[in-house]
Amino acid sequence: FNIQSFNPTYKWIKGYAGITSMNFSQYTLASHVFSGGGVELTPKNFKFSAMYGRLKKAVEYDAKNNSDATMSYKRMGWGATAGYEKNGSGIKLIYFAAKDDPKSLAFLPINTTVTPMQNTAMSIAGKTKLYKKIRMEAEYALSG
Repeated sequence: FNIQSFNPTYKWIKGYAGITSMNFSQYTLASHVFSGGGVELTPKNFKFSAMYGRLKKAVEYDAKNNSDATMSYKRMGWGATAGYEKNGSGIKLIYFAAKDDPKSLAFLPINTTVTPMQNTAMSIAGKTKLYKKIRMEAEYALSG
């Protein structure tokens, strides 16, 4: 594997380019490797993130072994987060979507069960300090 990533940082701006990963939350985009770009902005108590890229390459039908076990469509994904945090308390909104390109495969066998898919995930997360050493975090996510 030859993975190349470019992550420039200047003050509260961080960029992601190449074959890289970002983390929105464990229920939406959880450090999945993608080929594309993204940005994180963290001015003062705010945090904004966005990404776009290819999550999965197209893999053609294996005619030599008559198998669709490794066959997959090209999958593109995009997402964004917006959050605010101050004194250990905060809230964050997340949107993430991915969609397979139905035209990314040259040949589809008649009896295959591999079909193009798409998904959207949205989440709201919050955290707060109850006492000096007790912290409460919660996240509610929907996927469909």
